[in-house]
Amino acid sequence: MTDLSLQFATREDFATLFFQDGEIDCLFVPHVLDAETGSALDLEIAFQPEWVAFRMSVEVLWKRAKGQSRPFLRPGTCVAFPQSEWEKLDRLLAYIERQEIEFVHRTAPRVPLTLEVHYRSNRLRLTDTARDLSLDGMYLATKHVLLIGDRLDVKFRVPGKILPLTLQAEVVRKDDDGVGLRFNFAKESERDYVRRLVGEARNGT
Repeated sequence: MTDLSLQFATREDFATLFFQDGEIDCLFVPHVLDAETGSALDLEIAFQPEWVAFRMSVEVLWKRAKGQSRPFLRPGTCVAFPQSEWEKLDRLLAYIERQEIEFVHRTAPRVPLTLEVHYRSNRLRLTDTARDLSLDGMYLATKHVLLIGDRLDVKFRVPGKILPLTLQAEVVRKDDDGVGLRFNFAKESERDYVRRLVGEARNGT
């Protein structure tokens, strides 16, 4: 569940609130949050009308109420991006600068493969179709609202196999037709199994 959702009309609106406090990357939220200093929040940042959204964790760094020592400063909350979220922050900042973003560094080739994929998002059980498969992940064609940073448990069965495979995945890319998923393997045996599946699909076996 998202604790804080911010919507921006333009990239420039976001840039006016983003700053560095020493070596810490921060975002100023122009209202005082009902959250303790030091607490962690799930932050969703969306840009309209493009409807591009990013989701990551932040930490409440400080809060400033109206009427304190410098009343000319507007009240608000500063949230900081922890080191664990720097990769997602880099993607966000690349989007702000209108750079071409490559969200997935593919170390293995993708093979065209139509797969029925079952997964859960926001407590809903959903079914969509994957268009390809690689050791890195898959492209999921969907019209459901999924955000960059969303983590899913995906379940699919490759043709010719009896048992389905369930893997953890993260949304790392988003376009009008669907999302790119990157697998987060819980154990090496999962990676080995997907590697065999991709090899068999590539060879037509």
